[in-house]
Amino acid sequence: MPLEYALQYRASGQFADPGPWKQPTSVSKPLTGPLGIDSLARQRVIRSQRVPFALNVLVAGETGLGKTTFINTLFDSKLTDQWKRETIAAKTVEIKPVTFGE
Repeated sequence: MPLEYALQYRASGQFADPGPWKQPTSVSKPLTGPLGIDSLARQRVIRSQRVPFALNVLVAGETGLGKTTFINTLFDSKLTDQWKRETIAAKTVEIKPVTFGE
């Protein structure tokens, strides 16, 4: 009798032994906070309060369109650098619009 067959029908022979590799491992832990779509905003606030928290935002547009006003309104405060600025490169990035299929 092959070993695989013997392992499947050990003991009473009626129920196959699933083996440790086939049994799902699950751990029950209590929830530490609210869970669900209605609590996503609160989860985001809690995550942003962790230190350090980095947020990178790219806002592009022509001069005078209100990029700074948008950011100040979005975060409800004036953004200032808390860290020492690194040397800014002299060359600026230029964004060129490209259209296809015309």
